[in-house]
Amino acid sequence: MHLLTKPFVHLPIDAVDTVVFDPEGRFDAERYDRYETFTQARDAALSSIEIMLDEEDYDGQDHREELERMLGLLESASSYEDLEHHSAHQRFLDRLASVQPVAA
Repeated sequence: MHLLTKPFVHLPIDAVDTVVFDPEGRFDAERYDRYETFTQARDAALSSIEIMLDEEDYDGQDHREELERMLGLLESASSYEDLEHHSAHQRFLDRLASVQPVAA
């Protein structure tokens, strides 16, 4: 797989799914789903979040609130640029250190 053709990654951060832009391939395709477009990655993350909320598959009120917050951020974003301009998403990405990227 050519990483540059699938630069968007759907990944969980602290059990909350989101999307990151990774054209360098820092996140291993064997561990994380990669997509050609932001919309594909966003829809995958939205599906995961919706399932967790529908099945009440979350660890307490704080986790549920984070899932709902990310759901709103992803639903309102029509592009990665929209998403990355939200300060709430930037604060969430600050936790990315807990996700272990693998050098390509």
